[in-house]
Amino acid sequence: MDALVLARMQFAANITFHILFPTISIGMGWLLLFFRVRWLRTRHGPDPAVAQGWLDAYRFWTKVFALSFALGVVSGITMSFQFGTNWPGFMEHVGNVAGPLLGYEVLTAFFLEARFLGVMLFGHGKVSERVHLPATAVAAGLPGGFFSRGLWGGGWLRGVGKRSAPRVMRVGLTLAALVIPVQIFVGDAHGLNTLEHQPAKIAAMEGVWNTERGAPLLLFAIPDAAQHRNHDEIKIPKLASLILTHDPNGEIQGMNDFPGAHPPPLPLFFAFRIMVGVGVLMLAVSWLGWWLYRRAHWRPAALPRALLWLLAGMTFSGWVATVAGWYVTEIGRQPFIVYGLLRTADVASKVAAPMIGLTLALYVTLYLALIVAYVSVLKYMAEKPDEPLDPDARDTNARPAAGSGAPAVLAG
Repeated sequence: MDALVLARMQFAANITFHILFPTISIGMGWLLLFFRVRWLRTRHGPDPAVAQGWLDAYRFWTKVFALSFALGVVSGITMSFQFGTNWPGFMEHVGNVAGPLLGYEVLTAFFLEARFLGVMLFGHGKVSERVHLPATAVAAGLPGGFFSRGLWGGGWLRGVGKRSAPRVMRVGLTLAALVIPVQIFVGDAHGLNTLEHQPAKIAAMEGVWNTERGAPLLLFAIPDAAQHRNHDEIKIPKLASLILTHDPNGEIQGMNDFPGAHPPPLPLFFAFRIMVGVGVLMLAVSWLGWWLYRRAHWRPAALPRALLWLLAGMTFSGWVATVAGWYVTEIGRQPFIVYGLLRTADVASKVAAPMIGLTLALYVTLYLALIVAYVSVLKYMAEKPDEPLDPDARDTNARPAAGSGAPAVLAG
């Protein structure tokens, strides 16, 4: 392989590993906030077990959040360095745009978010709720429903985490059932935007070689870039045009309209179908799971074990869909690094191919080891989900000694 291909593979390996952890930590932030608010509202209620269940959930997912955040930050650093080592021409041409964005990321993710994370992790029992609760809001973004319900579904099958499992599973199923349809709507809008601004990407995603109206949706095919055709097509007439243009006779440009300037169709075609297929499966499982759980009056013990095993097996399904979607985005931009203006080959470094190949092998080996370690630690923590962060903590408000000047303390 030449240096360009190896450099692209190395960046793909780095970004594939890195993107796994922001998707988990960002989604987990809102879950932590929700668990924390529910505990605050129920801690003085008539049933202490309810409050304890919410607190158990908060404590467990705080540990998972910290682990995911740490790996995300570390892997992001190596990715940033590669802009200079592997793609110096990119920074030379667009550094005035990319540079400030990278600096902003460092200031927010590495400094500001890390400060809030520190308060959230180590401030429980040391700062007041007026400080601790906002720190948990600011730490991250959207909910990770499948990750939470899958991990807790597996824990229920092993007979652990029974205080918090019913609540976490209900939250995870509800969030996924609500969010996935929104994601489908956003994806449709993104597809319309891509059709307008990156038609060659759409053509490769759909396996369309010649411009046509009423293009069929290919459920399966094997695109052949050498012969400019597809093999073994399974298609639904006019459905691709209907989905992409909202008109069954809408026009879709083919790859032959972009000679030498369209992405490789084979990996893009299958990555897109993996992304969509996993998304549809997540939608079906979340709706079915929510309906069955509601019929069971929110009691995990009344759920079919097959459903619990399915939820446990789909714990990392969000990762699969995210990585496949990321490949659609990145591969679909080729051969350009700035679409239509700057080609990837024009900004690659002059580092020799053997050196890039060596560092690629080292990166892949390290990342595989880290993934195994991450999943192993998750498994270990999932086997003891009710273990508190601080065994000596008390879930009561305490006031500092008079004149001490110390902040009000919430032990926990």
